[in-house]
Formats: sequence, structure tokens, C-alpha cells
Amino acid sequence: MRVFIIISISLIAAGCVSGGVSEEAIFGGAGEAILGGTDVTAVVPQRMPEASKLINAYRLKKGLGAVSEDPHLMKAAAEHARDLAAVAKVSQYGSDGSDPAVRARRVGYVFSNIGENVSAGRASLTEVIQAWIDSDPHRRNLELEPATHFGLAHAFSPKSYHRHYWVLVLGEPRRAVRGAEGGDSGSLLSMGRFSIR
Repeated sequence: MRVFIIISISLIAAGCVSGGVSEEAIFGGAGEAILGGTDVTAVVPQRMPEASKLINAYRLKKGLGAVSEDPHLMKAAAEHARDLAAVAKVSQYGSDGSDPAVRARRVGYVFSNIGENVSAGRASLTEVIQAWIDSDPHRRNLELEPATHFGLAHAFSPKSYHRHYWVLVLGEPRRAVRGAEGGDSGSLLSMGRFSIR
């Protein structure tokens, strides 16, 4: 099994935070985040229908199959988002050295294809997904084929430089492939692309 890693590192300034979206809009004026909690454990289950709609609208436009939320990939995304927020870092690699493939396996997602996008400094889900669409490496991840599942997470760390950390994982589960003799083949090629913006 091979995994190809393409990492595009761009400068992420504090000014990237959600043009036009105020802190009050994000936190509802009462300190409670719509996007998650005010600590590094935030995830975005309430935003999944919107995320699914945005991601699948883009994939449909490109003639690709829809992806649906997967609990394993949600967990992998959440763990990495929390880790990035805790260490105030933007990377495909976790503080323990893990990459997206390792994290997917760790949560029990056995894949034939995996891709991950990471973003920091943006508060708006719509803005994050649009930024990924506007970037070649991230767009290729959104177009990952075959892919049937996704997981998305957001972590908020108010005292860190970027404050908002997003992780999107798309994947295709590994399935047994019938050989010419009718036997099962246990080896499938994994072609993941992992990108930062």
C-alpha cells in the first residue's frame, strides 16, 4: 500500500479570519460558539448538513459521486483538529508524527483511498470550503475519486495565533477485490493527497 503526499504550505495571516464574519456572529453574542466550543475539543456536528451540501454540490458539478459523513473519519478529523489547536500549528502531521493515513487507521477506517485538507485562521465554514476550491492541491482532494465518505472538524483555541483550525478527510473504504481465480486480493493501492491552506 502506497500513500502519496502533496503538501502545499501557504502563509496564513491572522487577517484570513472570515472577512465580514464578526466574533459576535460566530459566538452568538453569548460566548457559545456555533462552530463548536470555546476550547480545543470543538467539533462541528451541527454544521454537517451544510458541509455535506457544499462539498457534494462541488463534487456533483465535477461529475463525481456524493460523499457521506462517516463516524470514523469524523473522529480522525476531530482528533487532528484538536491536536493542531493545542499546539497552535498547521500541518498534515500530528504532534505524535502521525499522517492522515495513520490517523484513519487508528480510528478503524481501513481505506483504499484517503485525502485530507487542513486550514487555519478562517472562522467561516463556507469560506474554508471556498478557499479549498480555489486552491489546486485542495481542489484535487475535494475531487478525490473514488471517495464515498468524509469527516470534518473544527477546533477553536482563542489564545492561539490562528484560533480556528479545520480538518477535512475524504476516503474510500477498502473492499475485497475478486481476482481472476475468484480469490480475494488483500492489496489495494492507496493514493492519498494531503494539503494545507
